[in-house]
Amino acid sequence: MLTYENQGSVPRDLLVSGIGGIHTVSAVLYSSDTTPNDLPDSGSGGRLFDAVSRQHNSIPVQISKENLQAPADLRDLLKNNVGTSAPAPVQPSGNWTSIVNDNITTVPTAKLAERDLPNSGGGKVVVWGQNTALTNLSSCGAPLTGDDLAKADMKVSICQAQAMADMFASKVYLLATELIGTPWGNEVPAALQSWLLDRSTKDIHIVLLDITPDGQPLGTIGYYWSVNSFRKGVKPYSNEALVFYMDAATFAKLDRYTIGETEYGAWRPEGTYPALGMTTLAHEFQHMIQFYQKQVRHGAPVGAGDTFQNETAAQALGYLAGRKMFPDVETDPHLRTEVVGGFEGEFRQSLGYSGCLMDSWGGSGDMCSAGAHYPQALSLAMYMLHQYGPGILKDWVQGPENGIAAIEKGLASASTGLKYHEVVRRWGISTRMEKAAGNLGFPARKWPLGTATIDLGAVSPGAYFNFKVGSFTTTLPAASAPRYAVNVQPGIAENTRVRVPGGSRLHLVVY
Repeated sequence: MLTYENQGSVPRDLLVSGIGGIHTVSAVLYSSDTTPNDLPDSGSGGRLFDAVSRQHNSIPVQISKENLQAPADLRDLLKNNVGTSAPAPVQPSGNWTSIVNDNITTVPTAKLAERDLPNSGGGKVVVWGQNTALTNLSSCGAPLTGDDLAKADMKVSICQAQAMADMFASKVYLLATELIGTPWGNEVPAALQSWLLDRSTKDIHIVLLDITPDGQPLGTIGYYWSVNSFRKGVKPYSNEALVFYMDAATFAKLDRYTIGETEYGAWRPEGTYPALGMTTLAHEFQHMIQFYQKQVRHGAPVGAGDTFQNETAAQALGYLAGRKMFPDVETDPHLRTEVVGGFEGEFRQSLGYSGCLMDSWGGSGDMCSAGAHYPQALSLAMYMLHQYGPGILKDWVQGPENGIAAIEKGLASASTGLKYHEVVRRWGISTRMEKAAGNLGFPARKWPLGTATIDLGAVSPGAYFNFKVGSFTTTLPAASAPRYAVNVQPGIAENTRVRVPGGSRLHLVVY
């Protein structure tokens, strides 16, 4: 890659020559915040895909507030020794305190399935189902029709619950604990032990329920609630367990199809909605692990508002787990190239936005809503994982640092001195490239993981987005961090002139 930086204020026209038809060259212009992008046939960072956007996981307001408040709660306990000594932990009874329709309520459930958690010292994952969200019909085998189809669709069966337990144990838990650590353990500070789960806690519970409740998929797909890691003496509505809440209708939704005049429905773990449920579960697992590793172990050094690094780490783990669970990209909710079920693959959607303040997460001055940041965070996480490897996650998640410092600590394990804003700059260029070159793009990589490897196939933005459609102008607000607008001209010809405005960089990527 060749780079030219125009440090002056006057535009400079550069002549690209000497390629002689041997190489393919793409021009990527990386502009300052006020520079219009005027290359012809340029790739758009405009919002082109809104009509088919994926419906993001909508976390209940109380969950978001209390998860952000949890570090302050821990600090108060350490500082003030609040409350009285907590009673011994309770065993789950099947009645789970949950947030349903934004209200705290008790949900009666039945235990449906369990599976030993590998390398956990005796822990299990246990799947529970809300009594009103269950079916006795088996939808995991032969396709269903007629009344059976109507009764079973979006209702949880035992075989589905067992599939969730099996996938979580073998594809999510093993990967996550190897990369970023356990969700609970022996490093709970002695001063906090009376108020938190016992250090010996190993079991993980997944409660499938109608969260919204509307009996329909999507909306709130799943959530982790840090309240459950406290004892009832601190949080009266705690379940005193490591627990996730997942939407039953999303995970249990059947893939429907018609042959002749007959409609059929079948459930497969890699189906459109179950796959979305499982990658969301992996995403939420990172939040559970980070609460223990970054907050509890270090006495809550990180305050509220550290959303962007936590969500980016969660997207990173979700992506890696998705590659393990769904090696066919067309079944992975992150990488699908086509619109399925009314929403598109998350990476494809990320290419429909430009100019998000990546360390703001929908805050003041951010051009993007919080919801728009999820696909952007996925894309940035993908870039870091493909270029620097999954090994960056351990120091990132386990260290006491927050925000950019946390991410840079992880990056340092791969490359000393690597700065977050430089990574964001390279990522911005990479999202406008047809294929990887050097330290840009999303190349195919095999990364070691214990005695195994994580296989990340190459991802080409060009497979998801037509970079020769139209042109665009992006003006970013002052104080953006970083400030940039990216434009690309793929496949430029011999003797092409490219204008580089003042304060901008031109990268010529030679394939």
